[in-house]
Amino acid sequence: MIVKEIDDAMNLEPWQREFDVALGAVREAAMLARDIRQQIGEHAFLKADRSPVTVADFAVQALVAHRLGQAFPDDPLVAEEDSASLQVPDARPTLQSHAWLACFGRLKATIST
Repeated sequence: MIVKEIDDAMNLEPWQREFDVALGAVREAAMLARDIRQQIGEHAFLKADRSPVTVADFAVQALVAHRLGQAFPDDPLVAEEDSASLQVPDARPTLQSHAWLACFGRLKATIST
């Protein structure tokens, strides 16, 4: 009986599309994060709650949100980062850097495909 319950729990068939979309988005996001890390390192600034956030955090969230929104437009999305994090004084040097603009250019190109 336990084996059948495990098999039933592992059955992805009714959720295969969701799984495929999520896996594809995570793969793309991982490559984007790697590219950003190679370009500008792991520079982080502090959000209002004093937790760190990186350029890659924003880019990855935007990419995943875009892909999920394309595939499942009626599903709501709950995400960690918001634009308020970009309005703190610690964010200014990062936002003014050419690397930031280059990373979001890469994000735009990724989303366009």
